[in-house]
Amino acid sequence: MLRKDNNVEHKLDEALNAVTQISERYKKADTVDKRAIIGLIYPEKLTFDGENFQTAKINSFVNIIFLIKKELRNKKTDKEAKNLQMSVL
Repeated sequence: MLRKDNNVEHKLDEALNAVTQISERYKKADTVDKRAIIGLIYPEKLTFDGENFQTAKINSFVNIIFLIKKELRNKKTDKEAKNLQMSVL
């Protein structure tokens, strides 16, 4: 039996994995599940004007995940640029 702390940690790891893999989950989902995923990301009404989708607000947790992923991409790009500079020297 897992200790309560380990169980919370395990559940948090599962949740973070699910959120970071959301694009793959969306691609494989049926229509009902796709609507549910969109509803989780955009908690307020999502509208389509014929050309663009609009929403008043994005889920704050999802927004934080997007920011973290963006920062990680930036760090990776910075590291690759530094490696390129070093290889030129």
